[in-house]
Amino acid sequence: RKCINMLAKRVNMLAKRGTALSYAFFISLVLIGLFMNSSSLLRVRTNESASIAKSSKSLQKQQQLQFHRVDRCKALRLHEQGHWQHDYLDSENRSSGKQFRQMYTPREFQWLRGGSLPGACSEYKDDVKGQMYTSQVGNQCGCKIEGFRPSHSVWTRSNHTNSTNMFFPSDHEGDSASLKLITTLAQANQTLCFMGDSIDFQFYDALQNNLQRVILLRNQTNSSQNQMKVSIESRNIPLNYTNETGYSWYGSATQHAWRYMEHIRETAVTLEYNDGTILNTTFSWIMNYGWAPGHTSFMDDCSIVIANLGLHYNRRTGALANAPPSRKGALLANDFRAAITYLTDFTSSGDNRIAIWRSALPQHFDNDDGHFGKAGDQCSLLPRKPSGSDAVIQEYNKLYNNEFAKFCNVQQNQSTSDCGEYEHTCTVDRTSMDYPTPYKYFIDSKCCEKRLNRLRKGNTSVTGTILRWNIADLFDVPLWHASKGDCSHFCYVPQLYEAAFERLRLLLLPHGSIKEFH
Repeated sequence: RKCINMLAKRVNMLAKRGTALSYAFFISLVLIGLFMNSSSLLRVRTNESASIAKSSKSLQKQQQLQFHRVDRCKALRLHEQGHWQHDYLDSENRSSGKQFRQMYTPREFQWLRGGSLPGACSEYKDDVKGQMYTSQVGNQCGCKIEGFRPSHSVWTRSNHTNSTNMFFPSDHEGDSASLKLITTLAQANQTLCFMGDSIDFQFYDALQNNLQRVILLRNQTNSSQNQMKVSIESRNIPLNYTNETGYSWYGSATQHAWRYMEHIRETAVTLEYNDGTILNTTFSWIMNYGWAPGHTSFMDDCSIVIANLGLHYNRRTGALANAPPSRKGALLANDFRAAITYLTDFTSSGDNRIAIWRSALPQHFDNDDGHFGKAGDQCSLLPRKPSGSDAVIQEYNKLYNNEFAKFCNVQQNQSTSDCGEYEHTCTVDRTSMDYPTPYKYFIDSKCCEKRLNRLRKGNTSVTGTILRWNIADLFDVPLWHASKGDCSHFCYVPQLYEAAFERLRLLLLPHGSIKEFH
């Protein structure tokens, strides 16, 4: 190829100088001969190497996946080394600037600078929009802890003190981790389901709110710079309990109504690219106020399931609080084992399925361990984890760790090249009757023949991978609780959930690279 290029340059030079056409023609013939010979050589070498490349393709792919796996876990650990930095925009050096105006809507910017928002924090009663937040869209609107001040808050690297060196600048719509997460799901043709209680509903609602903010921020900037249009639509999907789904443990909509799942909340997202490409995905909330194996019958269309149990069980005894007659004696340890059995079977039953266990979030009640004790308890302003401590935040997470160690390949001493704290390989008997598995539920309910047949088919001992979404550290901020008497739920802080969804995105992406964070 070098010879060809050199001769080609020589021909061009001779032509410019008016050299005889015959000489140029001779050189052209030489070029053609060289090209033909080099092409033949290339074909021979390609054919010789084809079999070698084919035989090593599988090994190369495995090595590449292993490299990315380690890279992803390094990125997760790096993210966990961050801390919250709070800046107050009413101070002189943060009172203006295009940087901040791009991150917030005009109403939010006014609020962050100390302005009032009359009527903007009233609670929505619409079932589709949800009721756990005091504002559908707004930055920290509705936080009611004494001493709270609206802030520009970022999760930043431990060695960075300037807010311009954000760890993940997820405030601006172009950097929204929520939008990146949704885009990843849409490109992979996957759907996301949050399975759990009101805390999981808050994650569902926050993802919806963050996307609403992306749309609002895009509308106030130059639309020609946007590569795609984002639109969302939320709805309630009514459920029809039959003999093939099983019937709720929790009676009916009028009996134990707050635990009865009457419908599924779902948000559909459409991404329309400038080149005409249209991608779609959905994310949903599956109610589980305490373990409800019958609800898994409505999760067949989920690609990714994020699950958690915890706050509705007594921290000291493990008993399910306010248990109906059908669940008397229910314990968190047994229900956790049943949930892990379901998740392992779920992820092992399809190539496009991923199971994730979410860590319990810290509570900040003013007592010895921060957990809810009795009515009237109020919040402490002290974080649950002392600075620099390696202590596990939230007692429920200790139980999860212990139970995972019984079912799964969990390495206690993590090295920098291992992902043991983020992914567990678990082996379970999906037909176990020792705890309330879906299989036991179907047997006891005398229902669901097709589901029973699937669970009985083949080897009933199944192995699958469960990922750990560890985010308790992000939520160890007492001032962001909903009110002085609610030290479990958090008000809507966009950056808080953007940081959480960024960590989720890293957990899901096998090609996440540490280079992304330098």
